[in-house]
Amino acid sequence: MSVREGHIYNGVMTTVETFEVLSLTDEARNVVIDALNNEEQSDSLALFVEVTGTRGAGYSYDLYFSDRSDAPEGAAVGVDGGVTIVIPEKSVDRLRGSRLEFASDGGGGLVLVNPNIPTPEEINPGVPADILALGVTWRCSPSTCWSRASIPRLPHTAGGPI
Repeated sequence: MSVREGHIYNGVMTTVETFEVLSLTDEARNVVIDALNNEEQSDSLALFVEVTGTRGAGYSYDLYFSDRSDAPEGAAVGVDGGVTIVIPEKSVDRLRGSRLEFASDGGGGLVLVNPNIPTPEEINPGVPADILALGVTWRCSPSTCWSRASIPRLPHTAGGPI
């Protein structure tokens, strides 16, 4: 049995009405509800949202409908305006405080607004920690987030490469 966000997952689905991990705007909720209503057995489905990796300086995501009973142990499960949301345990901290919105730009679609950014280790898998510790600094604004490495120059040895 595990505890996550005031919800005890013991193999039986329980939910909380205040879901602090991810919220839906009214427009996004309407889009999700419309899509759910077009699915067979929509009464048993939940919106699953998980982090699948990184892309650039942000996370990449997978959003899909699946049966509520498919919620893995340790998942955060909540309800936002009648929409059941399931977030696998590995994605909870990466999504905490996120908001799903509807954007009409480019033909319209759902956009996940996430205040969290990947760690340097997540963005640069396989790069040794001591190299990352030489100084990766983050520059973020509401629309972009990028990194700049501040790596000191190594001393030049006579006859060696510069």
